[in-house]
Amino acid sequence: MWLRIAIVALAASLPWSGAAYAKGCANDLAGAKTRIAKISENVASAISRVEQVPPSEAAYIVAEIKEARAQGNKERLDIVKRHPFYRAHQVAVAHQRLAADLSRVEQQSLRQYVAFHLADALLDYSSLYDAFDKYLDFDASRPQRAVPADVREEITGYMKTTKYALHNALRCEIRVLREPSRAGSASR
Repeated sequence: MWLRIAIVALAASLPWSGAAYAKGCANDLAGAKTRIAKISENVASAISRVEQVPPSEAAYIVAEIKEARAQGNKERLDIVKRHPFYRAHQVAVAHQRLAADLSRVEQQSLRQYVAFHLADALLDYSSLYDAFDKYLDFDASRPQRAVPADVREEITGYMKTTKYALHNALRCEIRVLREPSRAGSASR
């Protein structure tokens, strides 16, 4: 929580110019929520390209990780990390966290909470990006790839675009909070 507050506070202290208005910032909350819905769609599209983890395998991975950590057993944890579905499972878990953050943004009616949840989303996005990167590297090392090279490039493009979109959405929310008279009411 402190990290998200620090991100919002730091961003709020930076100088802003009228150029922010030209970068697609929505002054109304509905426009901001439309932007977030599009981000959610793009992430879901990228996620749909990753192999699906069978529920029994996901349950096994979760149980083994929990047990290995409870025991402090690094070797057992390393074995779980070599499981064929481990990387895809990590992508799914990271996506669930990001999707929950974006859903909370879409449900907010106060701009300040939209900014807080966008800060959370930006932090959780980093975990998703890392999980995707590790998954794609793992997949590239397999003799039978689940993700073809052209789809890999497409996913990478989605992920880079998503980072910019989340950053821009947070920047816009902070601008609205800082300049409510020019951007409309901060609670709209």
